[in-house]
Amino acid sequence: MSATVVTKDQELQAPYFKLYSYNESPNGKKIKFLFKLLKVDYYLQNVDIPGHQENRESWFLKINPSGRIPVLEHVDENGNKKIVYESAAISYYLVNKLDKKSREISYDFDDPLYYEDFQWTVFTATTYDTARFQQLLQLIILPSYGVAQNERLVADLAVQLEKAYAVYETQLKNNGTGYLVGDKKTVSDIFSYAWIACLALPQFDAAKYPCLKAWCERLNAEIGPL
Repeated sequence: MSATVVTKDQELQAPYFKLYSYNESPNGKKIKFLFKLLKVDYYLQNVDIPGHQENRESWFLKINPSGRIPVLEHVDENGNKKIVYESAAISYYLVNKLDKKSREISYDFDDPLYYEDFQWTVFTATTYDTARFQQLLQLIILPSYGVAQNERLVADLAVQLEKAYAVYETQLKNNGTGYLVGDKKTVSDIFSYAWIACLALPQFDAAKYPCLKAWCERLNAEIGPL
């Protein structure tokens, strides 16, 4: 569904979902994909990180003390406000609020697949995304500020990422449905796709990981490009 871009001081009428993010952030795109698949309109406030470091300003640190995006603000019909940060937490908050009945992209709490899906989301957040962000930092962000990359770290990150690609490949091959968990795309697919398919960074070797390649192509067709 569509996002309505708003400014920091703009008053909104309850109920609503508001996403604070930076346009180029893969973590923010995870949440945008979820809103799209859940067919829910939301408000979007762009946080200017590279230009003005708005994520370090006092107004934003009151929302999220870590200064990280994305952040979700949910105000219900009674005006009660809930702030959720960390993209994994936001993802499960949204599906448990908005996909509770249909379960089109999630599973019930009492279904073992719910916890398997959560497991793969955590794997991505703690193992893959961390290395991928460090790769972004070394290859793109630091050089843009005139800082030379750490070649040893870049090489180590490449090894870490290759190991992660092999893990994803094995899971996709063993599951055999074209998705990470069960027979439909869920949070773990959407969560992982955003960084794996990040076009600003080196891509995996499609010849070595055919299942991962097919998975990326399927999600690109079903969700849309980054």
